[in-house]
Amino acid sequence: VKNLLVANSIIIGLPSGEDTAAIGQTEYTIWGSDISGVVKGARGDYNVNINNNYAHDLEASAYHGEFFFMGGGPGDLVGGGPANVTVSNNWARAQSEGANSGAVALLNDYDGSGVSVTHNYLDGNGNGVGFRGGAYTNKPGEFFYNVTFKDNVVQTNNAGQWTVDEVNAWCDTCPGMVWENNVDENGNVYPEPTPING
Repeated sequence: VKNLLVANSIIIGLPSGEDTAAIGQTEYTIWGSDISGVVKGARGDYNVNINNNYAHDLEASAYHGEFFFMGGGPGDLVGGGPANVTVSNNWARAQSEGANSGAVALLNDYDGSGVSVTHNYLDGNGNGVGFRGGAYTNKPGEFFYNVTFKDNVVQTNNAGQWTVDEVNAWCDTCPGMVWENNVDENGNVYPEPTPING
């Protein structure tokens, strides 16, 4: 199915112990919806627009759980071009179990580029992470590039620490990276991460 639109919906997953998602994987828009009860709110590879949604009470499981998860957009699927993924104006809370969960996670299992994450409230839910940005040295894909992370509020964790995965989640030297005006819930500015692998 191409150009799928899901709007103003309530999506409640049933406990299964599996790595479930409310929606995925390509060529869709989800707008103005309430998402709960799944491990991952949305998965995406390319041509995805996730806007004005409320994600909460995600299922705790053995799998890492996120509001949005992207493992990369393989070049053969997108002609080597950008993934064209937008995540904006959402209120999202990660599952509460374990440090592997995150509100938005870009993991470079495959090469990925062309992602915009703007104007969101991202809550790691105490133990999790608000944002993971696609530059993991233990993943097989190239680091994500052409990523915009701008005008987001990222909730601190239970210890009052920032929840952007700095060391592994942002390639500050990759082309097209934009980091602007991201703050915690008290308005303290998050500096752009300067990871060891950049």
